[in-house]
Amino acid sequence: MIDWAVCPISEPPVIEAMTDAECKELITSEVTPTVSFPKFPCHTQAVERHVKLVTEASKTVCGHKSRDGFIRALVASRQLMPTFESKRDFSDFSL
Repeated sequence: MIDWAVCPISEPPVIEAMTDAECKELITSEVTPTVSFPKFPCHTQAVERHVKLVTEASKTVCGHKSRDGFIRALVASRQLMPTFESKRDFSDFSL
């Protein structure tokens, strides 16, 4: 369980730069907001890949440090593996 009394709480990045008055205005107005929010990549292959990696780590180990170590070791292991641009490169490698 998370102990919220000792956990530092921060503003969400999307509304971090907005004042309280601007947030209240967005909530109460019925028109589309004219505020331009920063763009965050949330549905890219890289994000999906990392979600899968964190989920796998969460199923495998317990604890923040263990999960962090698991993820770092897996990423380092993957970087050591050879990468191929095409099937031809793969077949030349196996000879």
